[in-house]
Amino acid sequence: MSNKTNSEKLLAYYRQQLPISAMALAYLFEKGTTTVLSINVDEYTKQIKAAIEGAESKGGMYFMSLDVAVKLLEVAKELANYSIMDIIMVLSNEISGKTSLRRYIDEEVPFRLVEVLGVAEKDVDEDVVSVCAEALENDSDIMFDYDAIDDFLRDRLKELEGNGR
Repeated sequence: MSNKTNSEKLLAYYRQQLPISAMALAYLFEKGTTTVLSINVDEYTKQIKAAIEGAESKGGMYFMSLDVAVKLLEVAKELANYSIMDIIMVLSNEISGKTSLRRYIDEEVPFRLVEVLGVAEKDVDEDVVSVCAEALENDSDIMFDYDAIDDFLRDRLKELEGNGR
């Protein structure tokens, strides 16, 4: 996603259109961006009307109204303007409440504590990981300098030990 504003716009649009946006996203994944963008709304509307009439002529009912079906296509077309990876990233952050960076940090901290710094696995509990991960996330300048990460974690462990941990 090119910037935070686009991510926020996508997320706001998705939330505003729920539950249709969830259905539209499934439709988009099923049909593909190129297909969804090429669908003519008038032709689609005619096809849905025919399907509704066909179901009703057999005493049945189509699984959605014409209005909902057309709205679903409109939302799918709007979502198709974003890359699928951007949609997945924005929505996965929304669901987990964590950024991709934070999920990475949450996985990296226990590994580095045990495998690199030699902390006993039994001492690496959820609280220790949470304190270290939050501190790393807030000081992300060192995130891709592994020696700096290790030094940072050593300092954080010393602080925890000083606080009776």
